[in-house]
Amino acid sequence: MLSPMRRVWRGRRAWMCALASCAPMPARPCGFERESCGALLCIDAINHLPDRPRVFRDWARLFAPRGRLLFTDPITVTGPLGSDETAIRASIAYFLFVPPGEDERLLREAGLRVLAVEDATENMATVAERWLAARVKRADPLTEIDGDETFHGHSVSFK
Repeated sequence: MLSPMRRVWRGRRAWMCALASCAPMPARPCGFERESCGALLCIDAINHLPDRPRVFRDWARLFAPRGRLLFTDPITVTGPLGSDETAIRASIAYFLFVPPGEDERLLREAGLRVLAVEDATENMATVAERWLAARVKRADPLTEIDGDETFHGHSVSFK
């Protein structure tokens, strides 16, 4: 697991703290100072963090006045999802599946104000189709690297 990393840009007083983690975050707040970030960016990673209310509370603690958060949740469940489909999608790592509206509710409970929400389900489907096509095209070298079981397990998660 990578430790949380911080990159700060101070151009024109705009600060951004970026957190990166390859596994679920530990059950402790990140080590940044209160009100130390003007913006926080979390792309396709929130679904790997098990205690989302705690994460949102900690992020709220980090924001300087008028701070902004942009995150994407690629695992929002927008329709029926069977246990077999859940198992396939969660086979590669820890995943937290939430229904539409749950992130907004938890953000409000953490004291944050939601400015905009965009449903990018169609975009995610397009990206998954492209990932699958790329994996199929490179099946031989990927199977050699990953082995049959891992290659097919990862490929199934994009269907």
